[in-house]
Amino acid sequence: MTAPWKKWVVYFFLAAVLCVVKAEQTGNDLYRQLNSTEDWERLMATSYILGVVDAELFTMAVELRAAKEFKVSKPRDYLISHFCFGGDVTMEQIKDIVVKLLKDNPEIRHKEAIFIVRYALVDSFPCELNPKE
Repeated sequence: MTAPWKKWVVYFFLAAVLCVVKAEQTGNDLYRQLNSTEDWERLMATSYILGVVDAELFTMAVELRAAKEFKVSKPRDYLISHFCFGGDVTMEQIKDIVVKLLKDNPEIRHKEAIFIVRYALVDSFPCELNPKE
């Protein structure tokens, strides 16, 4: 009998490989994976969302550093809209927000998943630095 954690390690690496292979997935793909009965598909979707979150945090840090180095007087004018998590936001909560957007708006599921995830999170967790409309 193998250790239970080994199954999750295999799932993680499979998800990582599949995410690279299917980098341009749509909301339809993501919604199907998030609602799958297969653990590996749900893990792949969760990994995708986590990747979007990590990329966002990195991009925001780079933009803030560039704004500081170029002495931008109003960093808010320099930045694109970002999401900011306050308090104890969990990955489960983030997934629920993405699933809700996909469930409530089937007409957008054909769009690229990265934009859907970003939209859901910017709308739910706006930053103080987001440009005011």
